[in-house]
Amino acid sequence: MGKSEYTARISRFQCMASDLGLDGLLVTHLPDVRYLCGFSGSSGVLLLLTDGAYLVTDFRYREQSRLEVVGARTVMQDAGIEKALREVLAERARKEAHGRKRKGSGAEAGVAIGKKAARAGGAGEEKGVGRPGGGGVPGAGGRLEEGKRPASDPGGGGGGAKKGAPIALGFDPEHLPYAEVVRLRRALRGMARLVPLKSSLAALRAPKSPSELKLIRRGINIAQRAFREALRGIDGRTTETALAAAIDAVGRSLGAEAPSFETIVASGKRGALVHARPSRSRLAGAAVIDWGVVHEGYRTDCTRTLAVGRVPTELRRAHALVLEAQERALEVARQGVRAREVDGAARDLIEKAGYGKAFGHGLGHGVGLEVHERPHVGAASRDVLEEGMVFTVEPGIYLPGVGGVRVEDMAVVTRDGAELLTTLPRTLDISDYV
Repeated sequence: MGKSEYTARISRFQCMASDLGLDGLLVTHLPDVRYLCGFSGSSGVLLLLTDGAYLVTDFRYREQSRLEVVGARTVMQDAGIEKALREVLAERARKEAHGRKRKGSGAEAGVAIGKKAARAGGAGEEKGVGRPGGGGVPGAGGRLEEGKRPASDPGGGGGGAKKGAPIALGFDPEHLPYAEVVRLRRALRGMARLVPLKSSLAALRAPKSPSELKLIRRGINIAQRAFREALRGIDGRTTETALAAAIDAVGRSLGAEAPSFETIVASGKRGALVHARPSRSRLAGAAVIDWGVVHEGYRTDCTRTLAVGRVPTELRRAHALVLEAQERALEVARQGVRAREVDGAARDLIEKAGYGKAFGHGLGHGVGLEVHERPHVGAASRDVLEEGMVFTVEPGIYLPGVGGVRVEDMAVVTRDGAELLTTLPRTLDISDYV
């Protein structure tokens, strides 16, 4: 991802905060943090003000943040995020006051935070994952690392805070627990007030840029190659766990960072378990295989149902129905269409065939830095498809005591409709894949 894309994202979020009458945002959800400044560590909070951006993390990520972070100043803290945030805001207020004083005397004003000396602290405990107060960012006070400049030039005001009044910081209530909100409000009293946003920041990540789509396509290519290669090793003794392990191992050997989630392999009657964990049972009958990889932070998600031995006639019919339902959904999907209409196109077909109760989950979901993100493609979704959104189309039919089938592909919304990103065959025959 280019530096200009990160700085453009930060500027877009800063403008959004200003439009909402806020002085900034407190971004605590790690995928949002990574989206905005490139930081991929497991512990960090981004303080995004209208006149600068500051990533608060700890000693473990000193070098990593130096290599990854774009458009934000890194604050190394040693005694909890709350104290570090207080020190950042206090230093910012001092600089702003000094700037006003200099401006009044004819000098140019500035509110950028300079390098701040700090008390050294211990390494702390490894608890919590990027959440304030969780202990995952140990240490004692905050200090700023050199070499990273804010995304926007200092000197601007906030979203309207009066001089000396607490600034208004928006936060995503979907990703900041109430107990931590209380703790932060107490810690920042007199300096900042926390304002819950009405919609999640994750919604702003839904339309993917060309560079994001490029990474996703590469990840899909890795996932598909891993699947094909793993299938070559199947014989009459192969177990569900062995196949899952093979897919994961080959994916890593081809450049994947990790699986997107715990790989699902469920065959025979176990195929009726929608999110089954692989067992030590040998593959038999219709095998539902759901897998994905992480490539440069972006995830993929795909499912195929394969015949390993005899497949009941009812499941073969169900598989054909699922493929038709998927096609119907893709025909409907396009810019400006409600996501629930895409779900309805597939669901109506399955219901009319008498399998409505056997298809109990949503048709799909967005995929990106998270394997489940916006848009939600289900019967109750309020999302509207936009160009660049990447989502799955995964109708399934699950028959207790018989088995199950599911076919899942990733697609991207274009001006002309929906483009399939997944290119694997969709048949039951393993020979079509190897």
